[in-house]
Amino acid sequence: MRLTERPCTIFSAPGSFNTADIDWSPKNSEKLISTNAAGVMHVWSSRSPRTPVASQYIYRSTLASYSKDGNAVLAFGEPGTTFRVLDASNLSRVYELPIHSCKVKAFDFVQRRKYDSSALAVLQD
Repeated sequence: MRLTERPCTIFSAPGSFNTADIDWSPKNSEKLISTNAAGVMHVWSSRSPRTPVASQYIYRSTLASYSKDGNAVLAFGEPGTTFRVLDASNLSRVYELPIHSCKVKAFDFVQRRKYDSSALAVLQD
């Protein structure tokens, strides 16, 4: 797929300023998530790029990622905040894990079998 096939106006919506992280959904290539400096996570659709599909406040959110099956969203902010697993459709909280005094560099679900995202990997300093 060429880059020009992706929508160019997806970040023109209010609240998408100072984007910290983005990720395209592996389940639906028309959707992506973004986090911004204000701590708001949005789910966007290329069909209506000016209005987010769903939003969730994540304190100082800096990292965001879809799970490999596309059914969940992973979110993490600054050290001492809570790591969250959210439902990808409406960003409601599914699971929370407090992580204190560490710097998270990357995280993702570990897929042990096809469509199995039951394990979680976190890379720390």
